[in-house]
Amino acid sequence: MRAILSVIILLVCVTLSNSQSKSDSFVPDEIVIRFAIGMVDTTFMFGNKSMTLVPKKLIRNASLDSLLRNETVIEMRKLVKSLPETEKKSMEQSPRNKALLDFSSSVMVLKVANQTDILALCEKLNSIRGVVYAEPNWYSQIDNTTPNDSYFNAQKSLYNTESGLEGHINATRAWDFTTGSVDVKVGILDTGIDYHHEDLGNGLYGVTGAVVLGGHDYVNNDNDPDDDHISSGNNLGSHGTRVTGIIGARWNNSTGVAGIAGGLTLSPLGPKPGARIYAFKIANQNGSSTVTNMATAIVEGAVPYYGIGCHILNISSGGNTYSELMRDAIGMANQFGTLIIAAKGNNGSTSVHYPADYDKEWILAVGASTGDGTRYYESNYGGGIDVVAPGYGGMIYTTARVEDGSYGSFLNTSAAAPHVAGLAALIKSIDISLHPNDVEGIIKASADRTTGDDNQYDYVNEFHPEMGHGKIDAGKALEMMHSPWQLTQHTWTGGSTFSTTGMYTMNFKNNRGGPLNGNYKVIRHTVRITPGTTLYTDNEFYAWGRSVGASSGWSNASNNYQLGFTEVIGKGTQNVSLQTYVYKVYTNSSSPVFLGWYPSTPANVVFAYSLLGRPEYNVVINGPDLLEQGQQGTWIASPINCSATPTVYQWYKKLFSSSSWTLVGNTTDTYSATISANTNLRCDVTCNGVRKPGYKNVYYDNGQFLRVAETNPVISAHPNPTTGDVEINSEISGSIRIVVYNQLGQVIAEQRNSASGKDGSIFKTQGWEQGFYIVRVFYEKGRTEQLKLYKQ
Repeated sequence: MRAILSVIILLVCVTLSNSQSKSDSFVPDEIVIRFAIGMVDTTFMFGNKSMTLVPKKLIRNASLDSLLRNETVIEMRKLVKSLPETEKKSMEQSPRNKALLDFSSSVMVLKVANQTDILALCEKLNSIRGVVYAEPNWYSQIDNTTPNDSYFNAQKSLYNTESGLEGHINATRAWDFTTGSVDVKVGILDTGIDYHHEDLGNGLYGVTGAVVLGGHDYVNNDNDPDDDHISSGNNLGSHGTRVTGIIGARWNNSTGVAGIAGGLTLSPLGPKPGARIYAFKIANQNGSSTVTNMATAIVEGAVPYYGIGCHILNISSGGNTYSELMRDAIGMANQFGTLIIAAKGNNGSTSVHYPADYDKEWILAVGASTGDGTRYYESNYGGGIDVVAPGYGGMIYTTARVEDGSYGSFLNTSAAAPHVAGLAALIKSIDISLHPNDVEGIIKASADRTTGDDNQYDYVNEFHPEMGHGKIDAGKALEMMHSPWQLTQHTWTGGSTFSTTGMYTMNFKNNRGGPLNGNYKVIRHTVRITPGTTLYTDNEFYAWGRSVGASSGWSNASNNYQLGFTEVIGKGTQNVSLQTYVYKVYTNSSSPVFLGWYPSTPANVVFAYSLLGRPEYNVVINGPDLLEQGQQGTWIASPINCSATPTVYQWYKKLFSSSSWTLVGNTTDTYSATISANTNLRCDVTCNGVRKPGYKNVYYDNGQFLRVAETNPVISAHPNPTTGDVEINSEISGSIRIVVYNQLGQVIAEQRNSASGKDGSIFKTQGWEQGFYIVRVFYEKGRTEQLKLYKQ
């Protein structure tokens, strides 16, 4: 049997060598080999080391050992890490697990001298008893998935190979990862959608199997948002239908065009519907809309209460008139986690264009690019432009109303915006929980900023006023959502005042649910902090702030809306610099009376930010997040993905309110101390010559909160501190009432347990703010007990 196997494998090697004889088809100095069990020294096979070892007395077969030495094998490394020693005996009981155990300890990569004939050595190795197989370490190429839609070759904005038309968005690479998901809802605010179109539902609307699953006609005030937009002069008709085809035309259905997030119609595993499309008809047949139509559609499209709750809204229209109503509606959509993508306008100037030019963190503003990836001459630029996407008509082919011939070209920023919306839908298809700022951040980070042969665009801090952060690259964006790229979300509590203003009058609006309403005297504090990235080195990462719903500081531009804001203002090789604003608020009177800090003091403001990069290793500090007065804590710094023994540990600490670190002198991986105020800990670890910091927030309780009764406590909370569900138990039988209070004494949760407190009561804390809470239990006979709960 072994002899037959050797022949088969040898034939495979020969076949591969004939079909891929070029040296660039495999790694020139590596061979993949699987040894039979018993051929490799047990110490190496089952050791914990996963890195390379020079093969010296590792091979138990004399012929094989001699061959490897004569062929100048430089080193041998395991393909995967060894399984833990504690798992081996138990794993051997299961055939499937035993196979995994054998694989992890017998598959190696041999590194050989550069001049070695790899294919010849494969043949020699496969002829030796004790080798299961040996083969080159073949290179593989990415698969650029292309659909079978009949007009796909005309969709040059998605992918093409024509010389001089390289300004496409690399969609075929993105489709290797996903073609869209039915879980993602995209709202299109436009002239309606011709859902009778063969590529947009073929007459189905609002039912299972339809492309357009709902919407509203705000022009005629009915629920039939059919597109009746007509051509006039140089303006193409079917505006909303053309926009929709770019985003959601059915993909791979042998018909028409392919939508960027249009799903997978034909496949061996059956259809996979793409993004769910919702039509909000805000413009009449002449293409004219009103602020009220657009604002109403934004709110009703974004807010789940109205039955939809879109993740993405595409607005390929606008004007140069500022509207507080429109800004108000956009702010509302942001609070419900909706990403709004808007066209920058087609005046070829830096003039403002709303809604694209409303608050920067609320809108993703899109300009148009040409076939070679430069700015399309009619596209607006400057101001709040974020990215560009194809807007040159010669590259774009999409759906049109049946009355307009069903298919045709499209151009300008109206066409560019849905390219970005389609990409956003693909990103959401991978992780629907992403914050809108994260989706925007990935799109910007992955954008193509190459300047072309004439070097006409000089990007400064990854930005150019004509191109924003560059031309979108859908393929790279989806690659950056997968290994080795890593997206992490962080929060940091506490900063320092960088600067202050004098006292001035500010109007706050509490239509966002904020605490302030009306005119006040304020002093604005610019608050900054520079936490370490803990993940990446050599500036090879991207960073952005997460604003609404994540941060607690308010912005300078939209402060009166009282919505969260964090801005990344700088980036180093090991850190990012963050900025937000807080306000000292006084009565609006001739003798102002201090009312308080809003939304918090600088020392308590919460910064939220995200990092995207390819990590080498990072440092994690494990230990308590909360210490009470006099309590000692112990923390351990653990370098993750460090391939060697760390050489240096250096611990630092500082108060939340301070900007400078104090060296504590400890040089081991463990640090123990008591604290007397909210404290940031940091440990710098050096591994392989690279120094990386790890961070930990430690909160201090000096007894200002109610404590558990000192004698015979009978209630408990688990886990405490908690991040999610927490169970409250009592040792006393009988029915109880449990009430949870915040630090202001307000009731935030209450339950009755009519069976017995011993059975436990579950509270879901996911929506609670970070901090201390008081849990009080009321018993039938008047006794009460209380404890302190901490929400991380």
